[in-house]
Amino acid sequence: MKQSELRTELEARQEAVDAKLEALGTRLTAEQLAWSPPEGGWGVGQVFEHLTVAAESYGAPFTRIVERERESAGAAAASGAYTDPEWRPAWFGGLLYRSLAKEGNRLPAPKRYKVGPAPRPGVVAAFLATERLMAEFRDRCAALDWRKTRLASPALPLPLIHYNLGDAFRILVVHAERHARQIERVLARSPFAG
Repeated sequence: MKQSELRTELEARQEAVDAKLEALGTRLTAEQLAWSPPEGGWGVGQVFEHLTVAAESYGAPFTRIVERERESAGAAAASGAYTDPEWRPAWFGGLLYRSLAKEGNRLPAPKRYKVGPAPRPGVVAAFLATERLMAEFRDRCAALDWRKTRLASPALPLPLIHYNLGDAFRILVVHAERHARQIERVLARSPFAG
């Protein structure tokens, strides 16, 4: 797959999932966002908080990539040297993506992404703002070779696992899609369903 094709696909998927999550989240009151299922598990607000915390963790690595690559990418773009490279997932990035995409596959949240009993005030707006920031990073990194540009997984306290930039952008989108389905399930069994 060409990198431009991946970018176009991810833009469309992110726009769709963001619209869905905005429609689901903005119709809820603060009380409804704070509700958690009595049998356990996260409520809608906690899922939005988890999504926000996870996406925010990519901010620093993406900023470092943009700053580190600004000169070389700018020089390459100015010289016309940029081509549309082939993209493919790194081993771990592909594995994580497939795990997140698999329906019914229960995955524990990394410790860094576990959230407390109550979401922050304005959690839906915070999530949507973070999604816009991730889309801006994707746009700012368009001239980089996503397969060759690597980063450590921000989910872990130590830089033990690395994947490529395209993997990171795919993981963010599939993670939001996964939790949009979770939010729909929680809402369907909540006392305010309907």
